Amino acid sequence: MAGSLDDIQRSRSPLTLPSSAYKRIGDEDKNTIEQYANVGLGVFGLFIENVASHPFQVLRRQCQVNNVSFRYHRTPFTVLPVIVGLNRSQGLGRWPFKGLGSSLVIKGLGLGVEDFASKLTPWPKEIDAHSSCRAIGQHLLLKGVAAAVVTPFFSASLVETVQSEIASEKPGILDVFKEGLRRLLASFTSSASPHGRMLPFWTLIPANVAYGLLHYVTFTITSGLARTVINKRKRNFKLSEYGNQMATLFGRFVADVLLYPMETILHRLHLQGTRAIIDNLDTGREVMPIMTRYEGFFDCLTTIRQEEGIQGLFKGFGALMLQYAVQVALLRFAASAISEVSKAASEGENGIPPAELLEEARRRQQEEHDRLQQRDSEGRFQQSQRDSDDLFQQRQRELDEQFQRRQRDLDERFRQHDYSDDRFRPRQFERDFETQHFQPNLLPSSSPRSTSTPSSSSTSTRRRLFQDEDQ
Repeated sequence: MAGSLDDIQRSRSPLTLPSSAYKRIGDEDKNTIEQYANVGLGVFGLFIENVASHPFQVLRRQCQVNNVSFRYHRTPFTVLPVIVGLNRSQGLGRWPFKGLGSSLVIKGLGLGVEDFASKLTPWPKEIDAHSSCRAIGQHLLLKGVAAAVVTPFFSASLVETVQSEIASEKPGILDVFKEGLRRLLASFTSSASPHGRMLPFWTLIPANVAYGLLHYVTFTITSGLARTVINKRKRNFKLSEYGNQMATLFGRFVADVLLYPMETILHRLHLQGTRAIIDNLDTGREVMPIMTRYEGFFDCLTTIRQEEGIQGLFKGFGALMLQYAVQVALLRFAASAISEVSKAASEGENGIPPAELLEEARRRQQEEHDRLQQRDSEGRFQQSQRDSDDLFQQRQRELDEQFQRRQRDLDERFRQHDYSDDRFRPRQFERDFETQHFQPNLLPSSSPRSTSTPSSSSTSTRRRLFQDEDQ
């Protein structure tokens, strides 16, 4: 009974079609789909690194270069009201992506310089764990040269990123080259400081190169360690590229956190003398000019410590934390979505079976359910029939025992009495006894043998015997 009920419950489970209903694909095609999924996740990682994180970089840089702000925004909770104020005053489509084009151009310019220099020199563009110390040194020299060449153009890109959309015109994509060349040429002429406070670009090269190399070394070491830990723990990621992207994010986060004070000083030196007007992030609804007079890197560090304290080196740190939180969330969402799409594609070209196969599967499932239900009903009927037979047999045995007991009592009483009438025999006595006790509705006269009239003595004897039986 229990087994039949379990079978019925299993028959109501979701449809399971045979493997022939699906058109499976080979292992090579599955590997190809997985490769495409990893490539797609890598491309999305580049998107969130360069585009999705740009609004938070805008907020962070505006906080870093503001030397007279009252709010330092060291936590993400103070940054959120500023974002709401900027959206109300300038609109969502204006301030988040200002300077995005120039930032992408600067990154592309740095990669181009590295590629060009690696072709003209024996300096390797890439290294690994088996590279020699000489190769590593040449590789770092290549990175330093690229950072030095990009320095004047990075200054122009920084101005486009922090300046307010309300008090300035929208620059073009190629304006970063024009402003960078103008600053480069002005450093070699007599008017090296056209506004009286702008520093020549060669004074910024050492600090800029040092920051770039330290950031690159820190990022490489921490991301490599994170990748090693992930591989040792053998985390079962849906996509192998997901672990690489998480290790990359961790490496960049550690490098940005450790070098955040140095980045704050560099941004103030790059922006000095440009007469940039930025958004006032104390309220999010006003603009203010940037006016500083630093003599160099260490003078800027000393001034910040004296006027703003050590906390002044970490202005806008909340925007950095919010940036990486959003990046991790977007990466996890993208990895889940891409893995589900690749899983659906790997099931075959006809991953969804035709309608007739679904209908056939439903019909077979219904037939199986009806068959199990009928078998369960038959089992219940047979069990009820067996119970009825057992009860009838038990009642029959009880009646047989009762009859035998009465028969023994009758024989015992018959032996104790003396009957002179020959016509009265034990059979007649037994028949009369059975008629009286087991067939009370039948009269003795209905018997064919009761037509003869018995004698008075036998009649009185039987009457006396029946009276004793009744007592």
